[in-house]
Amino acid sequence: MRFSKHTYKNRWLILLTFVSVIGIANKLAYYFPLRVDLTEDKRYSLHSSTKALLSRLESELQVNIYLSGDLPNEFKQLQTGVIALLEEFKAYARCPVTCHVIDLSKEPADKRKEILKKLLEKKIEPTNLYRQAHGKRIENLIYPGAILSYQGNEVGVMMLKADKMTPTNKMVSQSIENLEYEFISSLAKLIDYKNVKIGLIKGHGEPNTTQLQGLSQALGELYEVHNVMLSQVFELSNYAALLITKPQEGFTESEKYVLDQYIMQGGKVLFFLDRLKINMDNLASGNSIALPLELNLDDQLFRYGVRINPDLIKDLQAGVYPIIVGKMGNQPQLKLLPWPFFPIINNFSDHLITKNINAIYTQFISSIDIVKVEGVIQTPLLYSSPYSLKATTPVYVDLESLRRAPDTNLYKQGPIPLACLLEGKFNSLYKNRMLPKGIDATQFLAVSQPTKILVVASGSIVLNAVSPKDQQALPWGYDPFLQQSFANQDFVLGVLAYMLEESGVINAKRKTVKLRLLDNLKVTRERLYWQLLNIVTPIFMLVLMGILWHIVRRKRYRVKI
Repeated sequence: MRFSKHTYKNRWLILLTFVSVIGIANKLAYYFPLRVDLTEDKRYSLHSSTKALLSRLESELQVNIYLSGDLPNEFKQLQTGVIALLEEFKAYARCPVTCHVIDLSKEPADKRKEILKKLLEKKIEPTNLYRQAHGKRIENLIYPGAILSYQGNEVGVMMLKADKMTPTNKMVSQSIENLEYEFISSLAKLIDYKNVKIGLIKGHGEPNTTQLQGLSQALGELYEVHNVMLSQVFELSNYAALLITKPQEGFTESEKYVLDQYIMQGGKVLFFLDRLKINMDNLASGNSIALPLELNLDDQLFRYGVRINPDLIKDLQAGVYPIIVGKMGNQPQLKLLPWPFFPIINNFSDHLITKNINAIYTQFISSIDIVKVEGVIQTPLLYSSPYSLKATTPVYVDLESLRRAPDTNLYKQGPIPLACLLEGKFNSLYKNRMLPKGIDATQFLAVSQPTKILVVASGSIVLNAVSPKDQQALPWGYDPFLQQSFANQDFVLGVLAYMLEESGVINAKRKTVKLRLLDNLKVTRERLYWQLLNIVTPIFMLVLMGILWHIVRRKRYRVKI
């Protein structure tokens, strides 16, 4: 078969056109990148607030990932999810984002020791994995975390951060959903956000600085924190939010008015209040009585839409407390026994704040009633477990009761609301009432701007434990008896993020990812079949295509005689 010069010319023209189109398209893609997420759950799409934060990067962001080694399938998917997320970060960041996966088992002993110390300092806790493989039980200690480095500063990211009381596959699925929020909220700590002022209300017998050290440090990483005395300050509009943390003395009418008018101006307030007072020193003798704590805030909270009841919740899902169960020689024998007065909250509403959150540790928490108020949306965020009850005043707190098994037939009043989020326009407490003496009535606001209020019926959520040996503060949310960390910090910071940045990084938690896991039993049973199928099928298809192409060429270009 012969080809004319015209035919060759057309072929070269087509080739030149094709190369030109590819080159132009490549150039346009560089200046106008287009990314399309075709996954069902949009797992590779970033929220607009995440993109906005990444666009503020002014230098390289380095990410070291320590989740590596011989991992089960679920954790391999978590690792893959992190790497995929960081690839998306690279696409939208104005500066380079570099990622390194570090396998601790391959590091020299001295360097590994240094890295492990650093991980603990960044609050990245190890996780022990137990699994069966090839008829053997394998135990792995992994560090599901990463460290972000930016402009000489570092922050840790705990990637396995979900409800630890759920099965492993669901816990990993929740962690994958949370990845964008965990990374971007940690990055926000490195990019200066401290122009937002937060006030901690003082002057009412609040806990000492050691007990509130965890709260102050966590807030200080994101906000500019100030102590506020309501009796000395009349203008609070420069504070984005106020926290009332476990006061033990009542508020005056003048202080209540200042607080009320701050809310009327659109200010956000987080109340962490005890309704009953427990003298823990009296428990050394074995018992105490919980009596009402008069803070003079009941009427104000009622006007806003909630009432904290004078009771204590007893829950079968609870923490533990040490009691003496006997003696060995002259040494008392202590035993940790479950105490229903220390509820562990693992029952949440379906809300952005509490999505995929771990359990919350509380002590001596009361119930909350919702009061219908026009124009206010009331969302209970925390509930007791179904196996709980209300102990009404006067509540007799007796350590000896720990020795006796609880009557489970009584624990059937749950779930009981324990914390409530209020959103909307609130009526002032002093609407149609006499104002406190000395107040200028010309500045009075009767109805608020749209705002948000949180009421939690216990101050224990914001406290960190204190070591009895050296009186040093323990990490916020860590219970030394259970030797377990809880999500108290995540809850409080989540509420603040929701209140102050309604369109901010907390919206990254809206993502829902379906974890499609392999059937391990089926994989083991059918491993050889699928290996052969994946190896033989592509080779067979290539050979078949080659034969067909050879036949087609022979028929097409066969010379007729």
